[in-house]
Amino acid sequence: MSKVIVFLEVKDSEALRPASLHAITFARSLSQSLGLSYSLVLLGNNILGLAETVRGYGADQVYVVDNPLFSESFAENFVPTLRRIVEQTHATFVIGAATAAGKDLLPRLAGTLASAFISDCVGVEVGANGLLWKRPLCAGNAIAYCESGTECTVISVRHAEFEAACTNGGLSPIVTLDAAPAEVA
Repeated sequence: MSKVIVFLEVKDSEALRPASLHAITFARSLSQSLGLSYSLVLLGNNILGLAETVRGYGADQVYVVDNPLFSESFAENFVPTLRRIVEQTHATFVIGAATAAGKDLLPRLAGTLASAFISDCVGVEVGANGLLWKRPLCAGNAIAYCESGTECTVISVRHAEFEAACTNGGLSPIVTLDAAPAEVA
């Protein structure tokens, strides 16, 4: 079954990085237009209180991995666990904000999954042969349309292009998972 998951960035174990709220908006839009479900992924240290807040964004599930491994924001720590979640959920689309951390983590995740990576996405359209991902070129003076030919596509979204998501009153179930070992260089 096709599924969208959103990687949420944590700020100081107490709040989401604001850019993550814009990624949720993109995921909601993509999910609604394709008739898919979406889930949120929260990785961090001492984040169980934050997980309760994240439940209100209307996702089917919130996957939470609370582990000291995530005290430092290194892609080598996050990618193995995120990859495991993507594989366990059979996610078709993985979305994250195009922040410094997202630009480090998401392409690395795509590489480990042998998946397409669409960077700085500003929208998506349904074309004759599938989805067309919109991304800016030449300092935003041109727009390119990209296709993805892999089972799973990893997407970083430009957060300035989408409104910040608001809670919608529903409470998503929390699924607590264990962390995978960090990558060894």
